[in-house]
Amino acid sequence: MANGLFIFLNHFTAEYPFASHFLVFLSTFFQGEIGAFFGLTLLVNKNIGWSGFFIAVASGIFMADLLPYFVGRFTRDKKLGQFLERHLPYREHIEHHLSNNLIYFFILVKFLIGLNFAVMFLSGWSKIKFRKFLKTIILAFSFWFIFISIFGYFLISSLAYLKAVKIFKQMEIGLVAIIVLVFLIEFYLRKIIFKKEEKLEKKAKLLGEKIEHLPH
Repeated sequence: MANGLFIFLNHFTAEYPFASHFLVFLSTFFQGEIGAFFGLTLLVNKNIGWSGFFIAVASGIFMADLLPYFVGRFTRDKKLGQFLERHLPYREHIEHHLSNNLIYFFILVKFLIGLNFAVMFLSGWSKIKFRKFLKTIILAFSFWFIFISIFGYFLISSLAYLKAVKIFKQMEIGLVAIIVLVFLIEFYLRKIIFKKEEKLEKKAKLLGEKIEHLPH
């Protein structure tokens, strides 16, 4: 089934070049890694060029960053904004990091599933200046794009080579397995990071309580 789907997409994108760029843009908008790996697969198969790949991925990423930022900025005092704020995961952790180290956290969430919307929304919610926000997402995207492009290109090229020499029969299964593996790594990395953060906060709270009870 996976093999048939990839064959269909390969022929479809070869016949309709604009569609290939739009699909890369759309998949990147919803989940950056999927869009990047899909675009790199098309790139390895020579269905798109580097410039088209870059434009499609960059457009998807920036749209995914800017949209929640403006939603947060313009709905801060509205019911929708208050509802979203209450239901965002790890809201307090995110706000803490945003106030202390914006660029570090923006780079981090590019590699963590499901946190990008929350971070960008709270950036707008916190009234971070647009110029600072734009500069930071450009830097974060640059770091993410270089890493994903180099890592993904050589990985997918290797799978294509193994398939060509008949060592590995189905490149598509390998690609799906890689995407699933990336998701699992990101998921567990997120859990580890926030568990450490919670432990540090508990230690800081206990230390603060001890200091308060010290004789003055």
